[in-house]
Amino acid sequence: DGGHFYICGYETLGNGASKTFTVVTPNTTKWSHMTFEVDGTQGITFIIKEGATVSVAGTATTPINNNRNSATASVLTIRTGDTFSAEGTQIYGSHSGANKTAGMVSREKEIILKQNTAYIFRITNTQTTDTVISYCGEWYEHTNR
Repeated sequence: DGGHFYICGYETLGNGASKTFTVVTPNTTKWSHMTFEVDGTQGITFIIKEGATVSVAGTATTPINNNRNSATASVLTIRTGDTFSAEGTQIYGSHSGANKTAGMVSREKEIILKQNTAYIFRITNTQTTDTVISYCGEWYEHTNR
């Protein structure tokens, strides 16, 4: 029905650098059921924090609808470059890879994001050299019964 979305990409992170996404859910019972996968050519950490307080909003990112015949837009607001006055509570954390070993983090079992909540999704290069990260978050949205 056009309610399945994704955001994927890749980029190079320098020594200790991070890529942070802010995911904001609406105050409705249309909930997002999300899975994700994050890869790095070197060591990476990936965390999710729930209940962040955004002090300055960054740049919006537009999710892509998996049903290319549908014009339905996601209910999530996703941004990069936000500034936070509080980062909330960490609800997920993982570390993968080291030195010249590639790393991958994934969650194949979906997490149902809490309504009316801001989340931080952060990928960090844990190495002193550049690492290329790839990321993909996928979710479907439906009204809770």
